[in-house]
Amino acid sequence: MINSVTNKSNNNFITSKSRVTPAFTGKAHIAKEAADVFISSASKEVESFPQKLINFLKTQILKKASKTEPWAKNLQEKILTITKEGSDAAGKDAIVFKFPGRDDLVLRVEKTALEKIDTLPKDLKLIPVSYEKSVAENEHFGLPLYFVAEKGSPLSKLDAITPQEALKQPDKIMLLKKMTGVHPSEKYYESFIKMQGLSDTAADPEMIVNSRILNYIINKYGPQASTKYLEKCKEGVSLLEEGTLCKDSGKIEIFNGKEFYKNYRDFVNNYIETLKQISEIPQNSFNNAVDSILSKKDFILDFQHTNNTFVDFEKGEFNFMDFVFDKTMYPKYHCENPVKEFRNVLMGKWFSGLCSSPRNYIVVPEDVKAVKEYSKIINEKINTAAPERFRSESPFR
Repeated sequence: MINSVTNKSNNNFITSKSRVTPAFTGKAHIAKEAADVFISSASKEVESFPQKLINFLKTQILKKASKTEPWAKNLQEKILTITKEGSDAAGKDAIVFKFPGRDDLVLRVEKTALEKIDTLPKDLKLIPVSYEKSVAENEHFGLPLYFVAEKGSPLSKLDAITPQEALKQPDKIMLLKKMTGVHPSEKYYESFIKMQGLSDTAADPEMIVNSRILNYIINKYGPQASTKYLEKCKEGVSLLEEGTLCKDSGKIEIFNGKEFYKNYRDFVNNYIETLKQISEIPQNSFNNAVDSILSKKDFILDFQHTNNTFVDFEKGEFNFMDFVFDKTMYPKYHCENPVKEFRNVLMGKWFSGLCSSPRNYIVVPEDVKAVKEYSKIINEKINTAAPERFRSESPFR
């Protein structure tokens, strides 16, 4: 975000003294547009006459600020239409919807507001949410950008509102910056759940039993016995006699082993492919991610909910959203080493309460080798980006 307009060759014509800057909108954005037009059309004499630029900017700011952008008109009608269509995402407290006409924004409606959506006032106004310049300029934060307020209300008279003040309001409706990418576990989560027999549509008792048995074998007898168990599933064996897996193993029944083995391989292949793709993301993107995580800001990143981290494989970058602005909640969400938690999310830790890490299910030697190879690359890139005290020798600590 811009909070000053500067002639690169000489003088600072306009410098805001405000600590916060409206994010991606408001007078600063208008000033930049106006300055660009003025400088491109004026002679070099502009450097000698900063007052001309100031006067020009004032005119343009007043002229443009008085107009409502087309996409922000008829807000009530748009919100009512949007909320009656399918949602883009859902959380514990709010539902997120796409916002027509703006690919860079999403509409976040608290569930309490959604319950009263039919009583939404007709005259609404967007209030820009303000941040410190360094935060507003960070392209990797999915910040709340606008607060929806009723015209004539105390909030509607403000030029901008802080995120803390916005989040104190009841029944909040806000526009957030839309972040690109998918959750790190997106590619393998469904296959992992299917292997566990815990599909959203219907539980599969046979897969549930098989996956629990595999977990038991991994923990009690180790990877060699686990690999043998998977081989027996692949062969379609339905009963393992005592001592089949190892000297101390007992009698084990297998249900629909071939299907379980197929689900297991889908999960493992997708997990390894995800690690490979993450390992190929440029070092500069890891630098930007770690800088974002450690940067000074009035909120913290919540790594306890792993779907707040996005990986844009197409652009090769990391993005973040759904932050904790309430300092009374900091003890719950604060991490002593947030870089470590970022690493954990990329490796798959915490992606499901059913399993502390998908790596626990990687037992076949070739798979273990691949996971170690890609995890090492990811860890090295994170360590390169991080200050020494945030580095780790192992990707899984």
